[in-house]
Amino acid sequence: GARVLELRVFALGVGAAMRVDAVVAGLGASLDLRVLFEARDLDAKVSLEFQPSAPFVSRSRVSLMEPPRTSLRIAPEGLGGLSLTDLPGVDGWLKSVIEDALVKHLVEPNGHVWDVGAWWRGRCEAAAEEEAAWTVIHRG
Repeated sequence: GARVLELRVFALGVGAAMRVDAVVAGLGASLDLRVLFEARDLDAKVSLEFQPSAPFVSRSRVSLMEPPRTSLRIAPEGLGGLSLTDLPGVDGWLKSVIEDALVKHLVEPNGHVWDVGAWWRGRCEAAAEEEAAWTVIHRG
């Protein structure tokens, strides 16, 4: 059988900040948004399934033990720091959408599985094709 290592990981917080250039459908007007996302108290389980040959990890799985506390700010550029999440009802709606998505896709018994072996084989095939093309080009 496969050897599996399960780790329990606790993170106090993770965050992301991004700038999004969007186009309003039907109007064609561009909209620059600044998005700030933070998740606190993440309790995760990471499982690694090992194999005897490269890449040595055949599969990994990440899941959350429970939904984390999250905060989200979406601020259009040029509105003096006003966040769309400050509008009545928007904050609660976005929080429920995020929580529903996390529960549906990442909270136990669900999780994200990555087939490391398939990814590795794809990289090896791409590298072999690139090397073959390089050889053909330089042999003249």
